[in-house]
Amino acid sequence: MRPAAWYEKLLAVNPQEKEAWYNLGVIDWAKWHPRLLEVLQESGMKPEDMGPIPNDKLRQDLRSTSLQFVEEGVANLQRALLIDSTYPEAMDYMAILVRERASLDDTPEQYEKDIASANDWAQKAAEAKKARASHPQRVRVGGNVQAANLIRKVIPRYPPDAKQAGIQGTVRFQMILGTDGKVQSLQLVSGDPALVAAARDAVEQWVYKPTLLNGQPVEVVTTVDVNFVLGKPHM
Repeated sequence: MRPAAWYEKLLAVNPQEKEAWYNLGVIDWAKWHPRLLEVLQESGMKPEDMGPIPNDKLRQDLRSTSLQFVEEGVANLQRALLIDSTYPEAMDYMAILVRERASLDDTPEQYEKDIASANDWAQKAAEAKKARASHPQRVRVGGNVQAANLIRKVIPRYPPDAKQAGIQGTVRFQMILGTDGKVQSLQLVSGDPALVAAARDAVEQWVYKPTLLNGQPVEVVTTVDVNFVLGKPHM
């Protein structure tokens, strides 16, 4: 299976998986970047050199063969940022792709516009990382330990198509719980795409006893596994 296929399959089930859009953007960058380095070398430029590729033929050839990957990458990262506008990793790659795309520009004006946009994305990423660092204190708790604090559990509904196809297995999420014990966010770690949406829909409704540190409620980072076996999902 090609690298992007798993993420595309996952998005077909749940288009709101921001990590899938982000990873598709990174894959697009990985398709484009090596070719850019080759052309820069052929042009006598170094990666850190500023300005469009001076050789018109090389620049046009690169645009015709590889610009599609840049545009697809930008579009995929934009989808991730529509889901989470404070996603610093997606902003970082937006800055990289837009900055590298500037090497294909034909005019100084367009180049300056792209570089300004790339700098803006880099600044937004830095601000988002700073905001993340100042987030209320979080503690990491093992999944088995945290399971003992579960006070409201919704059992996932086994997806009919998955059941009919005989698909079973475990869906694992990294989960952030708020100070009130409610689920703030879920990030997919692993699992068959056919089972992910049902697992997510259920786990998002779970509630845990608040975790206290020095007598004060804190946010929790933990993992949760949802097992689907022969049509009956359970922990």
